[in-house]
Amino acid sequence: MQVSLPGVESGGIDVMEDGKHLADYTCYTIEECLDYLSNITWIFFSTRGKWGIEQVILYTENWFGKNTFGLNMEGMMFHSKFGYAHHPELLKLTSLDSIFKLIQTTILKEYDSLEKAIEITNDLNRDMESGEAFVTEAGIMKDDQAECQALIGRIAVEIDLNSETLDGLKGVKIPDRNIKDPKYNRIFDETARRLYKIIVSRKCPKSVKVM
Repeated sequence: MQVSLPGVESGGIDVMEDGKHLADYTCYTIEECLDYLSNITWIFFSTRGKWGIEQVILYTENWFGKNTFGLNMEGMMFHSKFGYAHHPELLKLTSLDSIFKLIQTTILKEYDSLEKAIEITNDLNRDMESGEAFVTEAGIMKDDQAECQALIGRIAVEIDLNSETLDGLKGVKIPDRNIKDPKYNRIFDETARRLYKIIVSRKCPKSVKVM
């Protein structure tokens, strides 16, 4: 499939198979092209028959991951019966575990390195005038309390933002984030610390609190 986004002239999507032209779709705005893209991909490339675990994971995480790049999810076509956030039983997970699995994968698409995580943390903390410590790689490697707190605090905010997005999607069951649920808080804490460890390549100091 070849996509040409609109510029001076109209754009479009061409679908090919074995070098032969199957179909084409003309679009006049980027938004129109993106709407077509989701539908056309499903029409021509969806798997027939029963889906395996890997297909369910890929489909769900690619769909929700588009939220990381600011695309409008409300108008984005999604077949919820193949989504593990909607149907955690597809992966034999609990509802909470499926939600946090999806959130963890999504955050790692943006926070894909320590350098990127530090840059995002400092930029957002400065813009929001949060008063958090300025984060440096040296400080994180030395387990500086204030800098580690600022970084994992940013990770916690990302988890909460993704939870809020999921909470607004029809068919996804997520606990009320304003109610103190020990199980929810435990998984939240574990996910934040797991993300920190993956991003930093070392554990977050136990003295640093997530929430």
